[in-house]
Amino acid sequence: MFKVLLIISLSFCFISCGNADKQKERLSLHNGRIAVDKMRIIATQPTEDEFEHLDDYLGDVSYVKLAKNPLLASVKDVHISNGRIYIQDEMHRIVCYNMQGEVLFLIDSRGSGPHEYAGINAFAIDVNRKELVIYDNLKLSLMYYSSENGKYAKTVRLEKPNFTEMVFVDGVFFYNNRYHHNYPSDHSLHYSLLTSTDGVNMEQRYFPHTDAEEESIFSPSHQTFYDNDSECYYCRNFDNVIYRLSKDGLEARYKIELPNMLPQSEIERKTDVRALIKSNYSFGISNVYTCKHLLYYRFYKDGYIWAAFYDLKADKQICCAKSLRSKLFVRIPFFDVINGVYENRFWGLLTPEFISYVMSKNSDSYPNIFHEYDPQSDNPILAFYKVKL
Repeated sequence: MFKVLLIISLSFCFISCGNADKQKERLSLHNGRIAVDKMRIIATQPTEDEFEHLDDYLGDVSYVKLAKNPLLASVKDVHISNGRIYIQDEMHRIVCYNMQGEVLFLIDSRGSGPHEYAGINAFAIDVNRKELVIYDNLKLSLMYYSSENGKYAKTVRLEKPNFTEMVFVDGVFFYNNRYHHNYPSDHSLHYSLLTSTDGVNMEQRYFPHTDAEEESIFSPSHQTFYDNDSECYYCRNFDNVIYRLSKDGLEARYKIELPNMLPQSEIERKTDVRALIKSNYSFGISNVYTCKHLLYYRFYKDGYIWAAFYDLKADKQICCAKSLRSKLFVRIPFFDVINGVYENRFWGLLTPEFISYVMSKNSDSYPNIFHEYDPQSDNPILAFYKVKL
């Protein structure tokens, strides 16, 4: 059982949650389109059932064991598209695998040369253009590669914004722009979400920055963009509205109501991070994924990460339990970490540390692939879960 305190070293920004009236008011402060007429309310109630009934909803679990070489460092980002798995690690490399876990190519071009990057701050895949684009904030550049073979194509100068995440949707760049302290006088970039067709010129802007957002160094969310097969969701830190991204604008898809949600006053008061994490407040919705009729998401409360499943067809919560509790194995090998949706399956990345931990608890309950696993020399395993009708 892991406390959320283990991950407070992540440094991100504050974004307010607010009540319904404030959300409607905030939606008008942008120059892009936001549709709210079909937003669905999802009620959340923490329980202690520990995913006991998930075998009624998930099954047919399969695994992809990634090749041993190169041995990955800590994984920073993963995208799965068009039959390929793209993984960025903390060594500033991107490794592309096929769906059998075999390496197809490696991008490892860190350096000071004209076709080299100083670091990978974010990357995205454009399936239609067959492009892999890396953002290097030290060289202030977008670097383009073939998503088919990893071959370098071109470099485009991008002086600002200095964003932290990006994604391609319908041929458009979406940038998660958390801070504006590098360009305090350019008010056109003081927004949390920006879009660009060519990657350089910003066209649509959403969610103006606030003083609390700019000054804070803490956020509960590792990311704000979530791949859902052909769709992409976006949720700002400390917000509870989930948006579907498109080239025509945003659609408010879900509003997730958490128990005792963190009030705006706590953000503005700059409450101590440890006290905030240990508090009874709920906040930090992340890992938002839908597959068929199931909705999955995570949030923070009482010093723990909680994971929830919701049946959209029956309009009811299936479960909402603390992550990584002592009773880990249920009737299907589900590990309560979902990182995406691909070809109508949820998938999660199982790290060596995680596999070692679950095996130490109840090794007899896990499949052979975990018994044969060497956490010192093996790369992560991807688990895929099929949703039952």
